[in-house]
Amino acid sequence: MSFYVIIFLVIQMAKSVKDAKVVKEEKSSKKTTKFCMYCGSEINLTAVYCIKCGRQLIFNNNYCKNCGSKILPGVKFCTNCGIKFGE
Repeated sequence: MSFYVIIFLVIQMAKSVKDAKVVKEEKSSKKTTKFCMYCGSEINLTAVYCIKCGRQLIFNNNYCKNCGSKILPGVKFCTNCGIKFGE
C-alpha cells in the first residue's frame, strides 16, 4: 500500500513542477521593451529617452506606442507591428 502512496506523491510533485514552468513562461512573455521612433533601437518600455540616439521619446496619437511607426488616420491596428490601438 505504501508503494502506491509513494507513486501518487511522485506524480503530484511532477504535476506541480510542470504547472510552475507554465506560470513562469506566462510571466516571462509580458512585453518589456519598445522601439525608438527615431533610430529604431530596442529600449525599455518605461524609457523616456532613447539610450542610443538620446532623443526624447514623445508618443502621441500620430505614432505607435509599441514600435514608433507613424499611424495612418482611421486605422485600428498598427500597419507595422499589428498592435491594436486603444490598449
